[in-house]
Amino acid sequence: MNRRLLPLAVIAAAACAGNAARRDTVTEVPKADAPSAAATPAAPADAGVQDASAASSADDACGFARVHFGFDSATLDGEAREALVAAAKCIGDKKLVAVTVEGHCDDRGTEAYNLALGQRRADAVRSYLENLGIHTQIRVVSFGKAYPVAAGETESAWKENRRAEFRTPGQKLSDGQSAAPQG
Repeated sequence: MNRRLLPLAVIAAAACAGNAARRDTVTEVPKADAPSAAATPAAPADAGVQDASAASSADDACGFARVHFGFDSATLDGEAREALVAAAKCIGDKKLVAVTVEGHCDDRGTEAYNLALGQRRADAVRSYLENLGIHTQIRVVSFGKAYPVAAGETESAWKENRRAEFRTPGQKLSDGQSAAPQG
């Protein structure tokens, strides 16, 4: 490679590297600009999502439970697997044509690291559902640490923010974009 072009190639690669994780994770849904730290909302819309300990809603929605993860982990524990078995049953019963799984992280770590970890979490949920025999279209997206549900620098807040959430067609993702057209 020409020595004059090498510094330009290095700069271009570095500039693209910061956005590569986000670009790879949102190919299925419209991409929104990443919020600045000051503009990050304290809590996303919770349409169709509830904590695992809460009861299911009586309407046509599945009332999916949030799936929580350990620190720096994309491993599904027993409670998470139980919630996913219930989610798989509802997906099958309701004959949902598509679901979106959002991967989220707590606010520790870099943006790039948390986007990659959120992606691994969403992928783990998708893989588990597929292993349960779910053939619905499962989209995944990582929001990293951009949309916390609990504010604060405490272990309980961090635990709540290390999660995967479901969205069904017509619902809004945490960034306000539509999960998918209904159909």
